[in-house]
Amino acid sequence: MATATTEKVTFTLPAEMVRQMREVVQKGSVASQNAFVREALQHQLKRLREAEFEREMEEAARDPLFLQDMEECMHDFRFVDAETARMIAADEEFDAQP
Repeated sequence: MATATTEKVTFTLPAEMVRQMREVVQKGSVASQNAFVREALQHQLKRLREAEFEREMEEAARDPLFLQDMEECMHDFRFVDAETARMIAADEEFDAQP
């Protein structure tokens, strides 16, 4: 398993925020201050990536060329989709037999 490289950085945070973080660590909710900051950053980065993806999807939903391409794909795969649905239904019927 590869070890992730780390980098030491310094931040300036409001004293009350630091106090609350230390309190959470002392209660054992988080292993360390480093873990607390790492988890908070991971959560925020994930939230920002998801928001960006949502914006991109909203933009695509207004793009006539993208919508046309999606319509063509749906049309091209309609028979494959129908066959797959039949196969799934047949498997479910087989699995339901005593």
